[in-house]
Amino acid sequence: MGIVPDDATTKELDDGGALMRSVTRKDVSGSWVGVLLYLAEDMDDSELNTLANKILDLLDKDKEARKRRDGSTRTACAALA
Repeated sequence: MGIVPDDATTKELDDGGALMRSVTRKDVSGSWVGVLLYLAEDMDDSELNTLANKILDLLDKDKEARKRRDGSTRTACAALA
């Protein structure tokens, strides 16, 4: 089993996040129960930093692409006016 258990199911949240549920971990009483997994708790700090940097780079690229799109839209609208 890696970071994500094979039996994991996910639920997307309204804010864009996600919850993951797995029944392969035991609670303190020893019975099998569904628990929420927080992947960041099981990841190495270097993996988290790499992932965070990738996400920040993608956000920057998205912002630039939106600026270019908005500029093109304004130019097109001005040409039609």
